[in-house]
Amino acid sequence: MYAAKGLHIEHICRNNRQGFKAGALNHGLSIDKAGTPFVAIFDADFIPGADFLQRTIPALIEQPKVGMIQCRWEHLNREQNLLTRLEAILLDGHFVLEHSARYRSGRFFNFNGTAGVWRREAIEGSGGWTGDTLCEDLDLSYRAQLKGWSFIYLQDAAVPAELPAELCAFKTQQHRWAKGSIQTALKLLPQLLGSRLPLRCRTEAVFHLCGNLAYPVMALLLLLLPITLHTRMALGEGWGLWIDLPIFICATANLLLFYAMAEIELGDGKWPRRLHLLPLVLALGVGLTVNNGRAVWEA
Repeated sequence: MYAAKGLHIEHICRNNRQGFKAGALNHGLSIDKAGTPFVAIFDADFIPGADFLQRTIPALIEQPKVGMIQCRWEHLNREQNLLTRLEAILLDGHFVLEHSARYRSGRFFNFNGTAGVWRREAIEGSGGWTGDTLCEDLDLSYRAQLKGWSFIYLQDAAVPAELPAELCAFKTQQHRWAKGSIQTALKLLPQLLGSRLPLRCRTEAVFHLCGNLAYPVMALLLLLLPITLHTRMALGEGWGLWIDLPIFICATANLLLFYAMAEIELGDGKWPRRLHLLPLVLALGVGLTVNNGRAVWEA
């Protein structure tokens, strides 16, 4: 339809899956004989607004050292069921607080695989898309920033998309992200730690790339739970309270505050009706322990 209107548009399918998404992206660049300077990337379930390019391309043109612009994800099916409501809060925390904090403080942050625009020169100058990790987006993001490219995060330029509405699909997604992030850490941490980047930048990058190592630790804590319960019963209720209460507050209150602030910062005025879901958000995260711990082990 659009081609008939005179637009240069093609729907291209590969005859193999070599390299998976990284291979598909490289294939798209290889057949672009015009050498298009900017590349917008969307997964199939994202619906960019008509003004998406108008809100992103000018910054790339005006700032030649900007290699990528990432936009925030919105959620088309946020209210579909309890799972999608919890997933939305998890992702809001990632984009609204984590991405914005890393961007504003000059730390590294990553392209999320979709809802963004890359400068072609930044892709090719950083080694291109590679399929040796499951997170080709995180991998290229760090390689590009190590090459000196800067990124921009646009909080107000949101792109709607669908969330996994079934638990199996959600677990598969989280397994892939957890495994890919550890693969990327194993691949790039030596180069990152050996760079001349500021210590604050390297430190945050280590925590970012290795965040999923928390899942094997959580699994170990769960295995130790019967022993700790026996010990606490032997110590008496008073000692158990003195030990458990500070740990509970430090391990739980900060996460509840984190996700509450993300919903408030979102600015849609609906945060009061979401606060009661926060304990379930934490429970969902704990419920991923075995799934994501296995992903870390596979990596």
